[in-house]
Amino acid sequence: MNSFTCVTAPEGGEGPFYINNELVRYDLTEGQKGVQLLLDIGALDINTCEPLENIFVELWSANATGTYSSYTSKITSRPAPGKAFPLLRNETFLRGGLPTNEHGIVELKTLHPGFYWPRSPHIHVMMHSNWEESPNGTIISHAGSVVHTGQIYFEESWNDRVYSMELYNNSKNTRIRNVDDFLFKEQLEIAPEGYNPFLELELLGERIEDGLVGYMTLGVDLDASYPIKNPNYYNSSTDAKARLTPDLPVEEVSLADIDSETFLAVQVDGEIIREQAA
Repeated sequence: MNSFTCVTAPEGGEGPFYINNELVRYDLTEGQKGVQLLLDIGALDINTCEPLENIFVELWSANATGTYSSYTSKITSRPAPGKAFPLLRNETFLRGGLPTNEHGIVELKTLHPGFYWPRSPHIHVMMHSNWEESPNGTIISHAGSVVHTGQIYFEESWNDRVYSMELYNNSKNTRIRNVDDFLFKEQLEIAPEGYNPFLELELLGERIEDGLVGYMTLGVDLDASYPIKNPNYYNSSTDAKARLTPDLPVEEVSLADIDSETFLAVQVDGEIIREQAA
């Protein structure tokens, strides 16, 4: 495995843009434009330092313009405490995953994500043990155990090269760098010595337009089990009158007068947490 380090990857929270029961597949792109990224992820048992076979590695990320499939492209509100953004469309681009092979490695085809306020560029990753697949070709998100939920980051030198392309730099979103992303900094603070939050990247061809290949090894504890909090599901209704379950209202909150830390901090059962950060 590349970037081999037998340390536990820090937990980063799923954020408000997760969707349960997404597709089991290799190619997540669905015709979305951007810099192709072949992402090789290794799963390592931190108790034995041995590769883990049949760990389902699930990814989701924003597209080149900073939009997550099925969700709003304009973040002008935040979910009510402990709730989630509503699904606006039945979309699945840049979502899905596959299990690791006998060497503990899985390769997935995605794109280098675009940027949006108030986060630095990242890809979400969730790792499932004892997972199950439904007859319609989707993972049953709550069937097994979630042994890791985290986020993968990019060194700014690579971001600079990608964002020099017209497709990315035409975005009206504000670009946030890693040094200014509080969640990135918090993950570094809790990460064990030796953990590297950045993908190891190489060019697929001679130019950035030809795509990238990325490598990362994530150490996980098979005894761990983390909850999935987002109530949204693949192929959920997006009808305007049925967009939300009745007990899951979205509270409209203007972001004009609050900073990124306020936006990312939410209250669940009276406790202020930050696991809803995107």
